Amino acid sequence: MAIQFRPTVQADYPQICQLFPSPEEMYLIYPSGTFPMTTEQLQAIAQERIDLTSVAIDDRIVGFSNLYNYMPDQYAFIGNVVIHPEQRGQGMGKALIAYMLDRCFTIHDLPEVRITVLNYNSRALLLYSSLDFTPYSIEEIAGLTGERVAFIHLSKTNPAIAGKSYASISSN
Repeated sequence: MAIQFRPTVQADYPQICQLFPSPEEMYLIYPSGTFPMTTEQLQAIAQERIDLTSVAIDDRIVGFSNLYNYMPDQYAFIGNVVIHPEQRGQGMGKALIAYMLDRCFTIHDLPEVRITVLNYNSRALLLYSSLDFTPYSIEEIAGLTGERVAFIHLSKTNPAIAGKSYASISSN
């Protein structure tokens, strides 16, 4: 079982669409999207975002993420983080976020990375907390059925700024 993090190509889109199994799950991952996820929506994401990344196990796409609101020399947001339901709870999400952090901190040399999560997505909140993301803002939005929910905005400072190497942080 070879796990590979690689740039997303259009041929991946049909498999990525299958990572969004329900309207509720899609809303957690891509609140501005319309269920079901389509290749057209992924093409639109590709036009607006950078570093679209697929996670593959033996050529089967099991995860996806990207960067948005990229501000050179300032920050970027990690977005659309999704792992196939069969792969959850096995460290795949943590590995994907670590990969995206590495790209932000080493390839893009950003001082800060941000991520936004819905208040009721406790698995994601606990994951991001374990990776030293901290909240900096809460924004009220309308949920999938119009209920009041909150976007919790989190950030993480580049460990190199604090004099630590990223490799020593990501191996914990």
